[in-house]
Amino acid sequence: RENIVILGERKSRGKRIYGMGAPVKGNTLLNYFQIGPATIDCLVEKNELRRNLFSPGMHIPIRMENEIETAPDVYYVLAWNFKHEILKNHADLLARGVEFLFPVDPDLVA
Repeated sequence: RENIVILGERKSRGKRIYGMGAPVKGNTLLNYFQIGPATIDCLVEKNELRRNLFSPGMHIPIRMENEIETAPDVYYVLAWNFKHEILKNHADLLARGVEFLFPVDPDLVA
């Protein structure tokens, strides 16, 4: 539940929040906690098979990573099992102040 509070607080401050990835486990979490497009602007994916689709249940639009023109203020990482790889591959975004939230992690914020 802590991540719900954090997301709500960031959104109330006008932050742009993108979900990173659209795995089944992440969509299960979004549906369980009723996190939808009012909170998360889009899900960012690498898998071309998900191009122009919407997340099941919450109907969050899915956009391709290589088509994102403006970085979010916050990434809500739904592929949390790849935490170390994600942080390594996005060190430039971290350096620019983009926040990464990991919903299933004792260290929730990076």
